[in-house]
Parts: sequence; C-alpha cells; structure tokens
Amino acid sequence: MLDHLHSALATAMAEPAMQARLTALGILPQPMTRSEWGTFLAAQTEF
Repeated sequence: MLDHLHSALATAMAEPAMQARLTALGILPQPMTRSEWGTFLAAQTEF
C-alpha cells in the first residue's frame, strides 16, 4: 500500500503542471525516497 501511494505521489510530483502550481504557492517540490520522507516527517514532528 505505501509503495503504491509513494509511486502515485512521485508520478504526480513529476508533472510540470504540478511543479508549477506548487512553485506558485511557494512550495519547492523535492522528490524523496520513502526512507527520506520518514526522516523528514519525523524531524518535522519532534517536540
């Protein structure tokens, strides 16, 4: 399930229209592996 979700998200993030929309919102798209995402998420939720 997580592999499928990660794959779908990576595909969407690779679309030029998605990248342009995120950039317009001030978000810098950065592709991550599942491991990198886990590390990033953990760092964002530490108290």
